[in-house]
Amino acid sequence: MTERMAGAYDNAMNLFLQEEALIEKYFPDDALARSANLYEQGYVSMKLHDFSPAEKNMLSALDFAEKSNDLISIGCAYRGLGEILKASEKAEDAAVYFEKAITAFQKAGDTYGVEEVKELMSK
Repeated sequence: MTERMAGAYDNAMNLFLQEEALIEKYFPDDALARSANLYEQGYVSMKLHDFSPAEKNMLSALDFAEKSNDLISIGCAYRGLGEILKASEKAEDAAVYFEKAITAFQKAGDTYGVEEVKELMSK
């Protein structure tokens, strides 16, 4: 995540792929870990303007987040999908995901998450 935040997207992706292999080998039933990893892969792909794998990975992240029943992860995956669609100039579709993210964050009591999504929607 540090590499992603530093803008070193190729390094970040390589590390997330290594992490994915470890999760699959040692924690194959950990839906939350799989969700977080796929979220990161999707987010990095978006930053690299590679929108098709970004959306695919983020949808998989959402699937695993829902299996984990973790509302924060669900909200993050919806927010990520919104960001990907917004970046790929599908603003109307993005708004649907942003609204779902807000709902998930509200259910989790995460006011910061709600405000963050609202800010993304206003840009």
